[in-house]
Amino acid sequence: MKKYQIMIVAAAGLLSFGASFGVNWFKQQKSAAAAVLPPEQTVSDGRPKTTQSETVMSSSFSGPRDADPGQEQSGLTERQLQNLIYDVRQKMHDYAERERELDQEAERIDIARISLQDDIEELNSLREKLDLTLAAMKEKEESIQKSLIEIKAVEKTNFQRLAATYEKMDAAQAAKIMVSMAANNQLQDVVKILYYMNDRNAGKILGEIGSTRAEVAGVLSLQLKLVKEESD
Repeated sequence: MKKYQIMIVAAAGLLSFGASFGVNWFKQQKSAAAAVLPPEQTVSDGRPKTTQSETVMSSSFSGPRDADPGQEQSGLTERQLQNLIYDVRQKMHDYAERERELDQEAERIDIARISLQDDIEELNSLREKLDLTLAAMKEKEESIQKSLIEIKAVEKTNFQRLAATYEKMDAAQAAKIMVSMAANNQLQDVVKILYYMNDRNAGKILGEIGSTRAEVAGVLSLQLKLVKEESD
């Protein structure tokens, strides 16, 4: 808005200057047109008076007169006016060009802002989806942990029952069954049964296993020790 006010003030000053110059020039021209040659006078020495026609003829033969200083001043003022008009037009052109550049820059900034806003919205949407996914994974993990706890509780109950059953059996018979289980990839089940048995009965069964399969008894003893250490 300020640059338009500057342009309006400059244009108003230009018009005022042009009007002032026109009035002065018109007055000078009018004064020059109204001026008349001096009337005929009788010379005191008795010579005939010079007529206007003779004066005009004399002036025509006397060569060109010197230029009127007012006209020279008027010519300089016209050149100054032309320069001023050119400067004002150039400034108006520069202002218009600068305004166009600023408009283009503002448009680019708006486009960048809109693009950035779209990216922010997309990132927010992805973050919300990620939060939902993480929440679902956490819920699933908690469910799995709960299931594992339940499974371990059921497993513990089952192995405690098996341990009670093996305690009632003959040690030699229980040892024979456990050796067979260990040979069929059920070594950990044997260890857990021995773990839930009392130490006295578990020792008897390990002794029976060691009498026939010492290597199996050694592995079972080592695994049983590790399980007890983890429980402690």
